[in-house]
Amino acid sequence: MGVEATEQTEQPATVTAGAAAARADRWTLTLAATATFGEREGHLTVPRKHVEAVEHGGQTHQFKLGVALANA
Repeated sequence: MGVEATEQTEQPATVTAGAAAARADRWTLTLAATATFGEREGHLTVPRKHVEAVEHGGQTHQFKLGVALANA
């Protein structure tokens, strides 16, 4: 049939240090928002549309906790 394998020249993408740090910060925000919600509400059944205010690095962030937990 004339099917030939082609040589693959693209290398897989590597994770940069900046991307890893951003992911770690996002994880820190997720944990902080989850802890805040759990302490206040007494459960972790978070509605998908819930937004939690979290202070991180001296700034207040509006974190979409419901979406983050639904996608985890």
